[in-house]
Amino acid sequence: FTSFCVPTTEDALQQMESHSFDAVFVSLCARELGARGLARWIRNFSNGTKVFVITGWQGELDRSILCLEGIHDVLYKPLKFSEIRKIMFEHLG
Repeated sequence: FTSFCVPTTEDALQQMESHSFDAVFVSLCARELGARGLARWIRNFSNGTKVFVITGWQGELDRSILCLEGIHDVLYKPLKFSEIRKIMFEHLG
């Protein structure tokens, strides 16, 4: 695996424009564009990339709306590697 960790959504978009990714993990409260905006951009310009949201917020998230935005699943903090691995196998095989 090759991975990138970037501090801003602007940096994420730059990486997305120059590399192809199988999966992207983004914070629900990502600054500037936001997780949903970034997911829409990825859906439109990087077809095939799976988007997963990470959040510590335990409220209800309407998964049908998230799916329409291009978000494939939600991970809740604190993260466990086993959960990341499970979600990767479910969505990427």
